[in-house]
Amino acid sequence: MKKIFRVFAFAVILAVPALASAAGKVPAGFVALSESPLTWDQAQNYCRQQGGKLPLIKGSDSLSSAADGAPIDGFGAIIGPWPAGLPQGMPAPGSCYWMGTRDGVSAGNSWVVYGIGGKVLTGTFPQSTPQRVVCVP
Repeated sequence: MKKIFRVFAFAVILAVPALASAAGKVPAGFVALSESPLTWDQAQNYCRQQGGKLPLIKGSDSLSSAADGAPIDGFGAIIGPWPAGLPQGMPAPGSCYWMGTRDGVSAGNSWVVYGIGGKVLTGTFPQSTPQRVVCVP
């Protein structure tokens, strides 16, 4: 019986490597942090699998523009303080984070959020461009 349990426990650890290895790196207020950049569709699926969702601007999944000060799930507000413990980067592919809010102007684009100088900023990228992913409850 011990051998069966050990094999089962080992198989469970192998089945969820992203969750197991990311668990210690997720800042407060987030559910999961992906280990590698993902496309928007992959990011959305990843967050669902982790029991969360991609952050939204003002709770909206579609928005053509966002004003400074608009709240973003898990990030506070646009131009507000960047969350402690979450890496910042320049607004380039792989150095910012997908949001669930889509660009209402250009089909196939979604909003991203990134931090520079400790502030929250936003922009858009094509959904096929891999970006980092953090999931909110």
